[in-house]
Amino acid sequence: MEREIITVNDFSYWEAGEGQPLILLHGLMGDLSNLAAVVDYFSTVGYQVIVPKLPIYTLPIINTNVKSLVTYLKDFIEYKKFDKVVLFGNSDFKKFTNSFPESRTGSSSSRCGRGFETPLASDPDAGNKFQ
Repeated sequence: MEREIITVNDFSYWEAGEGQPLILLHGLMGDLSNLAAVVDYFSTVGYQVIVPKLPIYTLPIINTNVKSLVTYLKDFIEYKKFDKVVLFGNSDFKKFTNSFPESRTGSSSSRCGRGFETPLASDPDAGNKFQ
């Protein structure tokens, strides 16, 4: 499904569905499109799925670090006025989930092999693995 990127102020993101906010974090070399199948599934089963485009390539080089990305994510959650969210990202983003436990109801991470992200769409049973 084609999605339009929403851009407001310094934030660009995908959003779909209604319900519990679920924020998906793409990997450092990833893109929003890597998470399309996850968005398609969870947006139909009671989640408001949000995929912020992390400013990995647009931050000044001196600020391209985990601390700045955590600040960006905190600001994004405040902008969306979410009290509690579920965070999901690859294993690189444990720092995110540990940085603000008061704002999340849950978190999960996945592993990506050899630096590549494999879209879940390549696994026909992917949706059943998250229930």
